[in-house]
Amino acid sequence: MAGRALRLDRGLQQGERPGFRPLHQVHQRRENARVCSTTLPQKVLPKSFRLPLQRISPEQRDAYSARADAAHEVIRKIPGVSMVKPSGAFYVTVTFDDTVMRSNQSLPVANDAVRALVEERTSAFKPYQFDKRFAYYLIASYGLCVCRSRGSIRP
Repeated sequence: MAGRALRLDRGLQQGERPGFRPLHQVHQRRENARVCSTTLPQKVLPKSFRLPLQRISPEQRDAYSARADAAHEVIRKIPGVSMVKPSGAFYVTVTFDDTVMRSNQSLPVANDAVRALVEERTSAFKPYQFDKRFAYYLIASYGLCVCRSRGSIRP
């Protein structure tokens, strides 16, 4: 497109700066693509409140409760690992003692290219990032996606 200037001022509202809207749109798309972004819940939640309330059956509740009990029973026996037993929802938060995670720990990854990528991405992690390293290995090994949760603010 030699000789043609890119016009960034088309469709501007009075007082808008040229280039701001395209930059804002790129930023907004990037934010929407982030895992755990707040944009999606902010857009979906108000609409969900207008839907009829769906009640959970006693059988469904008991099944979730049994799964939560089973997860708690297994995880609480692991040395250096803590878990608060779920109550009312099936969200499991597992935390590791600071001495449990180390840089030489890994999980088996069948795909060589994926294993190399995980090792490259996690090789320089600091000790406070070893839970993040574990999350990488969980998804590479088992396809299990988890969100890290820190009990305190870290750098």
